[in-house]
Amino acid sequence: MTHQYDANAPLNKADLLIEHGVVITVDDQRRVIQDGAVAVLGNRIVAVGRTDELRARFTAEKIIDARNKAVLPGLIDSHAHAGHAMLKTIGGGEGDAWTQACQTIYTSASGVEFWEVEARLSALERLKCGTTTGVSLLGGGDSIMRVDDPIYAQRHAQAIAEIGTRSVVAVGPSRPPAPRTYLDWSTEPPTRRDVNFETMFEACEEIARSCDGMGTAGCALPSRCRCTRRNTSPAIGSWHLCSASKHRIIWRWPTATALRLPRMATAPVRWRWPTANWACSARHPSCRIALT
Repeated sequence: MTHQYDANAPLNKADLLIEHGVVITVDDQRRVIQDGAVAVLGNRIVAVGRTDELRARFTAEKIIDARNKAVLPGLIDSHAHAGHAMLKTIGGGEGDAWTQACQTIYTSASGVEFWEVEARLSALERLKCGTTTGVSLLGGGDSIMRVDDPIYAQRHAQAIAEIGTRSVVAVGPSRPPAPRTYLDWSTEPPTRRDVNFETMFEACEEIARSCDGMGTAGCALPSRCRCTRRNTSPAIGSWHLCSASKHRIIWRWPTATALRLPRMATAPVRWRWPTANWACSARHPSCRIALT
């Protein structure tokens, strides 16, 4: 919801009036209103103030008595993993076993319905603790993402949109080595295929294109540089891709190294120590990246 306050608003009808609560506004003045009220029309907060003020201005189809309760904007869960809500009790407390289970399930034992149901479950669990916005990686368990096909993220985002919360779905190719084997359960028997880095990256771009703005949910590729797409892992460093014409992948590793990436890179990629400025292999003027 958009949190707005206008003491002179001419509205006199609301769908919902929450009254007699302790309203924690989180506005610029950080007001806390004892015996406060919030008026809602449609999906908009149209007024915030004292209960007597809003009762004098609004009639509402539904009234909630929030006496002895706090009323505040929804919380934001800034780090979560899609899929994890269904696997919380797997592994018996052993981290390595749980990570291995995630890797297997996310690549080979999760159909479209898994990602849809998990999205609904996690959204409802967030709502129970007052969280209305979340950021979720599409997978995890040692950086294994379900990005062999955009359909998994699309169904995940659609399910969250239907619940009515907001979400940012972060996607990126699964960690090396590539190709990585995925199993598609939409066919009978299930189809096994090896998915390379390029295919995963293309799926990520399609997810960003098709999911952005879907209902109240958004999908986005993690990105910091103006002309790059970026995925970061503490163990393997960071990759950057020049978006102008896929000229070069640039990796940043924790230790000095040199590597060659097959097919995607037009030339061997070198790590320089200390960090340096890089340009894409075609020297595109807008593709210079500063590794810091």
